[in-house]
Amino acid sequence: MKNTKNKIFKLNEKLINFFDYIFNYKNFKNLKGTAKLNKILIPITCIYFLYLFYLTIPSLYDKAYLQKDLSKKIREEFNLNISFSSDISYSILPRPHFLIKDVKIFNELDKSKKEITQIKKLKLFITQSNLFHKEKIKLKKIVIQDANFLIQKKDFSFLSNFFEGKFSKKPIYVKNSNFFFNDKNDTTVFFFPIKRMKNYYDIKKDQNVVLIKGKIFNTPFKVSWNKSKNEISQNFFIINLKKLNFEFQNSYLKKNDQIHGINTTFFKNGKITSDYKLTTKFLEFVSKDTRLVNNKINYNGKINFNPFDINLNLNSQRIKLSKLFQSTILFQELMRDDLLFNKNLSANVSITSNQLTNNRLFDSMSLFINFDNGIINFNNTNLISNKIGTLELFESYLQSVDNETIFTGKFNFIIKDKQKFFRTFQIPKKQRKELKNIYFTVEYNVFKNKLKILNFKLNNPKDKITENVRRILEEINYDDKGGIDNWIDLKNMTNKIITSYFG
Repeated sequence: MKNTKNKIFKLNEKLINFFDYIFNYKNFKNLKGTAKLNKILIPITCIYFLYLFYLTIPSLYDKAYLQKDLSKKIREEFNLNISFSSDISYSILPRPHFLIKDVKIFNELDKSKKEITQIKKLKLFITQSNLFHKEKIKLKKIVIQDANFLIQKKDFSFLSNFFEGKFSKKPIYVKNSNFFFNDKNDTTVFFFPIKRMKNYYDIKKDQNVVLIKGKIFNTPFKVSWNKSKNEISQNFFIINLKKLNFEFQNSYLKKNDQIHGINTTFFKNGKITSDYKLTTKFLEFVSKDTRLVNNKINYNGKINFNPFDINLNLNSQRIKLSKLFQSTILFQELMRDDLLFNKNLSANVSITSNQLTNNRLFDSMSLFINFDNGIINFNNTNLISNKIGTLELFESYLQSVDNETIFTGKFNFIIKDKQKFFRTFQIPKKQRKELKNIYFTVEYNVFKNKLKILNFKLNNPKDKITENVRRILEEINYDDKGGIDNWIDLKNMTNKIITSYFG
């Protein structure tokens, strides 16, 4: 033991003398030319190679020990349950790190320890201190590359716990990976690729931070989320789709079991802002300074979670009626999948406006939509003409029949000024008689955009339809064009029926 210590002491003494000679200023001053240059380069080269040798020390570590130790450090510092393969390598470029292939992350809250992430490459970057002691190795950051995140509904609790907890101040990067949202049968229903993601704890601001760049439906997006870790939990979330001129911001405070917040959606020539309150039982919201393309709107609503029920009231300064009733792709898909006819869906929606644009007949409206145990109706909806009268929808239903969505409605047009009505629809003076009400029934195929008029009566709904009127309706309903397409069609049809009715 004494001989070993003496040898180490003598070796250190020789190294000290060597470096003392090299760096001694008097020796250096007396040298000239190449000798002086060599005296500079040799020690620098020696130090550089000694540094490289020092950095390569972790390559000598036992892999079995690394598997266990690194897994433990990740669990303690990043709160992740990771399973390593034995395929572990070490590199000093671009910075010292371990590369582990075929890594998996598990949902610890699931009884079966469900696998939620498959990682092709996991890089664990380490600090350069204490490399002589493998047990003192410290992680600097984690980089996940080429990973698939397989998320199901039952994983939401695990994700919630992860994001509610305090992140490590050491960042986790995710690069060139995919997030899959699967149903209970593990069938993918939605996915989006991530180009880059970073999450870490910001010490100065005392908050968790998540930054994401990716694509959704081939549209690039950016997400920024931060959450303070003090007693009153404050969150701020932004998603930006620059290509679509769209940005959504959400800021909220969480105290006890209640969340109070405000969110704003920006898009081309428009902004929607809402104040809201969220509890375990309900969500309440109300609009705040909301504008859509020079159109001011106000809304408020409440969603109860158990039993599920929606109440929404919306008032728009102006509405283009043709666009409101136009069947969009989204609603078509919802109706095709019978999602709107769900028996567990209960909702009441009202939409009002005092100005209907590009409409020759009506000036304002009150639209009511009721979802009740798989049945949808628009009862009590009114379209108002300031000059002529009011169109009331008093009995209606929307239903799915043989994979088609069919609307059936019974209307009453209450005539306030019959002379203005006759002039508007150009009814000949000889056929202008007493007119108080027009009762009619329509059937509309949403997907085929085909309208049928099933009934048409004047003044008394109990009267029988005349043979002339029946014949006219049959001609209109079986027209190859698909019935009424525009104002001229409507005017001509009304003129023809009323003229025949009074004639």
